[in-house]
Amino acid sequence: MENETEEDRGTRGDSGRNIQAGSFQNASNLMISGGTFNTVSGGMIATTTNIGTQFVNTFAIGDRDVVPKISGWLTLLNFRTHLSDAHSRSTPGTGAWFIRHLTFEGWVNEECGTLWGRGIPGAGKSTLSAIVIKHLQKRFPDTPILFIFCQIAKQWTVEDLLAALLRQVLERHHERVLPLIKERWENHRMEDTKPSEHELLEWLSESLSQFPKAFISLDALDELLSDRTKSRLLHALVSFRKNLLITSRTLDLLEQCVPDARFVDIRAHREDIQIFFEDRVKHTPVLTRLLAGKESIQNELLSKLDHSSDGMFLRAYLQVEVLTNSTSIANLRKTLDLLPAGVDEMYSNTWKRILGQGEEKALLAKRMVVWLMHGHQSLTIPMLQQALAVDPETGLFDVDNLVDQKLLSSICCGLTSVDEETQVIQLIHNTAYDFFKKVLPEITDTPHSTIAVACVSYLSNCGFEQLRFGDFHDTTSPHSAWYLNKTTPIQCWEQFEEYLAQPDYPLLKYAYNNWGHHAMNCEGPLPPIIATFALDANQYPLKVRTDLHTKSGCHACDIGKPLHVVAKYGLHQLLPKMVITQDATAPRGNTALHLAAMEGYEELVQALLDSGEVDVNSRNRTMQTPLIKAATLGHPAVVQLLLATPDIEIDARQFGGATAFIKAATWGHNSCIALLLPHVHDPNDQDDMGRTVVMKSAYWGHDDMMELLLRDEKVDPNIRDKFG
Repeated sequence: MENETEEDRGTRGDSGRNIQAGSFQNASNLMISGGTFNTVSGGMIATTTNIGTQFVNTFAIGDRDVVPKISGWLTLLNFRTHLSDAHSRSTPGTGAWFIRHLTFEGWVNEECGTLWGRGIPGAGKSTLSAIVIKHLQKRFPDTPILFIFCQIAKQWTVEDLLAALLRQVLERHHERVLPLIKERWENHRMEDTKPSEHELLEWLSESLSQFPKAFISLDALDELLSDRTKSRLLHALVSFRKNLLITSRTLDLLEQCVPDARFVDIRAHREDIQIFFEDRVKHTPVLTRLLAGKESIQNELLSKLDHSSDGMFLRAYLQVEVLTNSTSIANLRKTLDLLPAGVDEMYSNTWKRILGQGEEKALLAKRMVVWLMHGHQSLTIPMLQQALAVDPETGLFDVDNLVDQKLLSSICCGLTSVDEETQVIQLIHNTAYDFFKKVLPEITDTPHSTIAVACVSYLSNCGFEQLRFGDFHDTTSPHSAWYLNKTTPIQCWEQFEEYLAQPDYPLLKYAYNNWGHHAMNCEGPLPPIIATFALDANQYPLKVRTDLHTKSGCHACDIGKPLHVVAKYGLHQLLPKMVITQDATAPRGNTALHLAAMEGYEELVQALLDSGEVDVNSRNRTMQTPLIKAATLGHPAVVQLLLATPDIEIDARQFGGATAFIKAATWGHNSCIALLLPHVHDPNDQDDMGRTVVMKSAYWGHDDMMELLLRDEKVDPNIRDKFG
């Protein structure tokens, strides 16, 4: 380039030249061939020599704002709280035997490979997993350390777990990963879709390929009940060819999925029991006084604990918990000798101790167990304090009923644990969950009714029913924090969330999000307080999506009436007490039939249709019909009911030209496609961009759906969209 100026060459980046500041701003996937690069930031200069040709993903500062949006869109499942809780149950110094193990060190130093720790229930596998994860995070600070903690009470899908892993690597390493994900996220957002398992696998594989090394920990694989889910998850994780750590009970049939795995037996080591026992003695005044200067007796007790634990750390933990009530050395020895060998018997004995604390404390412990067993999310100590401060007889919340935090932590005699960092309280182990499932009928036969009543009472006592909602401010005025003027009407969803997040009412968000789900599962007739709450809800804010882009960054509240509340939460028992109308929510325009179809409430949809008062083809603000909603969200029973309704418009189009048939294909709902296919006027119907169900199925990787569609001779796979 003979006319090229010095400035041009500098911009072009020839060897020895300077690239102008801002040249790569907002760029991504740059190809750089050779050279030495000086990066100047905050007064520091970092030099990188690049040999050969490679792609470099640049990260715009403004992109940081989009990371939490993509994370929340991917999944709400966040295993960091599980990690924090599991690690909080460890005693500093325990687990060192595993990290010193030659097999562990060999696995860490490999480029890829699987280390599988096997142990009996209660051996301490989850706590050990947390110890290892923390060790790896400290040892490899710039390396992705991803983790899953399976739980028998939460049967997640493979999609759930892959999305949670992708969220972790995106949040911790967004500079490298965001350029791979952002455009795909935007495509899905435009389509109002979520990634399939195939896509998540592909995105996660590409993300991890950005790193020479990565670790993935999969704890309690055995607690996934479906063998198919376990197998698919294993094959997915092994396919990444990174360092994989698995803990589980012995799973002979699944171990063949990872033929090259190294195995280590996990059991309670005397070293760990000793560290734990000495720590408890140190922090338990009674034991400190009894055993001060009596090393031989401590060793004697330690030997008995080690022997009776039989490799189960949980058993040693429960035994030490019982010893904390001893009053003499003789009593210590006698207590230890008389302890039952089985964990279930130990739980039973502990439950008797709980009930023997006096009527008031026993009742409090029972109410705690109901919340811990049937709560829809993890509860913190402050949340539980507020829940138990609602009088079960009057339904009134009273701050004078708040129970001391230390009492809540100790009233269950060691059967609960509290994470010091997050303040989350939960049962000590899944075996405790199994025990209380058997005990729960002795406590109450209406756990969901109990929690639903408490949630509704709490909302009422926190001024929920007095809230007023005004017109959405949108771009006409800037967002103002709700707490700056609590007397003005709420103008956006973000202000409502500020109301829910009041620090003085830590249970408020849980009560709003979950009262309806507990009410729907009420045992027996709906309690009167819940019926009254729903029937009086003349300005009820329905939960809205906040991942959609708006000019102001805020979102309009969708306000419903009692019929919408009944439809949203499936409270079909209340329909006979109501006048069924075509009223729609404002501003989204959803009727009760829309809401019931969205949630998949077959019985409620049938009742609304039988009333003769609803329009089966009603349109909301985006021109969606109830059939489009049901097909989009994958509710085949509701789709079937709607298809059987006279005058149903099967080929109705929403904004963008998509029909129920096209939306079902986009989201991969095979059963809905099978129901709709015989009824649609034209299976090759196209949306406004010219896309058919075959294109949608192929694009989103729905292979089974493709087979189903192509078996129909009327389906044409050769149609082109508007882009050719």
